[in-house]
Amino acid sequence: MTTPQEWLLCTAPNWIALRQESENTLIGQPKILAAPKEWSALRLKISCEQLPKVYEAERGQCLPKFCPERHINFDGSFCLGVDRTPVSDSVSAVSFWQALYSHLIFQASAAKRAVWPDSNAWDHGDAYRPQQEGEALAIRLGIEQDFLLAREGKPTWITDRNTVKENEQGEVIAVDHPCPAGCRQRSSSASQRPCEHSKDMIRLVQIERERRKLLIEFWELFREVSGCCGTMPNCPMAMSQEKFKECFSNYHN
Repeated sequence: MTTPQEWLLCTAPNWIALRQESENTLIGQPKILAAPKEWSALRLKISCEQLPKVYEAERGQCLPKFCPERHINFDGSFCLGVDRTPVSDSVSAVSFWQALYSHLIFQASAAKRAVWPDSNAWDHGDAYRPQQEGEALAIRLGIEQDFLLAREGKPTWITDRNTVKENEQGEVIAVDHPCPAGCRQRSSSASQRPCEHSKDMIRLVQIERERRKLLIEFWELFREVSGCCGTMPNCPMAMSQEKFKECFSNYHN
């Protein structure tokens, strides 16, 4: 039976030089165009599990030891996406290499510009799950831009308390806003029947609240246990407590 390491070795791209360190570990020297000069010393350690993990071989030498905004996990492993496919054949091995290459391209850009370039990146921690659900629902309704604005903390009906009606328990029960899918009705009104998308609009508000709550919990946890690497000026790890609260205020009044 072919092992994940064997699949990775036989599909290795020409932008990385590999050597086998052990039965389950590879060491790689990547060559990435437009990479910072100090990356000439960059070595990667690849733990060849079914879902391979990638680390900087000497943590902190060329990349931050830990930086959520640069998608480097607390243990130093690179975040290469969610719902990854286990390496079990040549197709899944090639997919792994493609994900790693994209990650390194983004790392090189972030090292130079102090901004993670992929606006489609998944939210940190468990917040990516409501993000997935919210994006799928927004696409179905044709209002992807509205959900993107909510994710970016910009004004939109999804986060506007003036459009949301709650019960005594604080649960969303209605959204008083014209249907964004274009039926020209409001989601909920005392004078007319709610439009067919009213439940979807309520659900989208609930999803965004859940996503924001999980994201805040993620940042609060790691703000307590780790310092900031200093490479991303707008990172919540670097914010004062006052700025953090301002940035993550749940909704616009």
